[in-house]
Amino acid sequence: MNKRIITLSLMGLLTLGTLTGCSDVKAEKVTTDGQTKEVIVKVGDKNYTADDLFAEYSGTTSGASAYYNAIYDVLIREAQPITTTITNAVNSRIDDFTEKAKEQASNNSTTYKTELSALLEDEGVNNLKELREIYTLDEQKKVYEDKYYDDNMDSLKLEYLATKTPYHVSHILVKTDNAGSSLYKGTITAAEATKISSVINSLIDDKFTFGQVAKENSEDNSGEDSSASYFGDLGIMDQDTSFVSEFKYNVFAYDAYLNDSENIKPRVAGETIEQELNLDKEFNFNYDGASTNTVSVEDALSSVNEIPYKVVDYLSTLTEETPKVNGNVKTYEDANGNVKDVDDSVYPRNIIFNTYFNDHGISVITNEGYTEDSTKFKEFPRLSSKPILTDGNNNPILVTRAGSSYQGIHFITINKSPFDGNDKDMLAYYSTENIPSTSTDVSNDKRFITAVASNNSTYTERAKKVKDAVKGFDPYLNYRIYEDLVAESNVEIKEEVKSLISKYINSQRAQTAYTNEASTTATLKSFVQLLQLQDAEKAAKQVTFKDINNSKQKLFDNIPDWLLA
Repeated sequence: MNKRIITLSLMGLLTLGTLTGCSDVKAEKVTTDGQTKEVIVKVGDKNYTADDLFAEYSGTTSGASAYYNAIYDVLIREAQPITTTITNAVNSRIDDFTEKAKEQASNNSTTYKTELSALLEDEGVNNLKELREIYTLDEQKKVYEDKYYDDNMDSLKLEYLATKTPYHVSHILVKTDNAGSSLYKGTITAAEATKISSVINSLIDDKFTFGQVAKENSEDNSGEDSSASYFGDLGIMDQDTSFVSEFKYNVFAYDAYLNDSENIKPRVAGETIEQELNLDKEFNFNYDGASTNTVSVEDALSSVNEIPYKVVDYLSTLTEETPKVNGNVKTYEDANGNVKDVDDSVYPRNIIFNTYFNDHGISVITNEGYTEDSTKFKEFPRLSSKPILTDGNNNPILVTRAGSSYQGIHFITINKSPFDGNDKDMLAYYSTENIPSTSTDVSNDKRFITAVASNNSTYTERAKKVKDAVKGFDPYLNYRIYEDLVAESNVEIKEEVKSLISKYINSQRAQTAYTNEASTTATLKSFVQLLQLQDAEKAAKQVTFKDINNSKQKLFDNIPDWLLA
């Protein structure tokens, strides 16, 4: 008998027999020290009673896990009847299994029996009857767990909102493939400079929505499910979403420190991002491996870099890949008398890039220098003293530069925040499968950036994604099912077994919570350190227009005077 069958027999008989008190379970009995006990399983010449098994299994995590899994199976078997739907699903799986054996027999020039035996061994069972039992239990679990999620979805949504802070976000990505990882000396091509300025000008233009600009310009466009194909819509982003730190933590920081909306209600997990992410207000780290520095999370995350429109306008004129240098010079003398090489990093487009766009924190685009009319510049005093660019729905467009993965400039808009007091249950809003009845209603439906949905499929897909996020936010949601079943079921379980499983469940939850918190804290600390290092390196090493056009030399023509100040 292989290991899986031993476990099934041992634990299944243990729970069905001694622990549940089922009268129809018959077993051999042995007498030890004057006490008669049922033999649960016999392996070789050794008889195992319930007490023997408990003593052997209760001392290890794997043993406690085995008890939990076995009793969970028993509870599911009792709670979920075998319906026609379940039987049909099992029959289909058995048919697929036997067809696979026939196919392999044909391909390998062997017999059906040989291939079937090998496949059964891979599944850890001896025959199709045992496989059917496993498949039946699997289907019972699926049906019961799905029903549990559906019955408890409202309360689970509220808990998910409170603990994972989901946002509905969209973005436009302009790649800067050659910018590298330098925090002060990155370089971009003339084409990339043109693309950045072009995207910003399109976002300002009242003729285009944020989604339309994303659809036409975003370079997050690989595959049918890319955000560009969904008009920039990224769907739901929460604390567990594996977006780059620049994207995720800047969104959190904006909402925690910088959002001036009157509709923001008290934060569920506290009033600051430190409390939201279980962080201290300050933490220490070793800078350059030498001295210890104290970093304020708020100071690192709540500052905003301003990008005046006139910078964008000037950037659009820098179309030469290799701009002409005045004279035949290869070096220049900066304002401090240091001799520097004339290389790509001192090209005007790269001075612009490093000064204004090569920033891993939050930036906004102001209307300074914009002389036309646009309804998209709005006042957000917490972000800037000047009107800033929004997506047309009064949502500020946040700009950040990400390195390594998804390298480039991200233009981010928050379509809906979990702390928006206008909608107490944002997930109910986004998970509906109902669509507007007319094309006008569709275009005004703010749930989707596409605004072009013509049937239920898009809404059904979103509803499924939201439901999956809610179902998956607690990796041990099955423990809740177990606890509810134990409380409601007629199954009798020994107190020492229930206590063992309870301790096991609590330890698993605590360990996961600790691991997740430590991981989140470490990632955020790393990001804050990046912002601190960025500010330090820019202040000490970044070349400015003043450096390359000082009183002793003038390297480039036609640089606006305001950039030389």
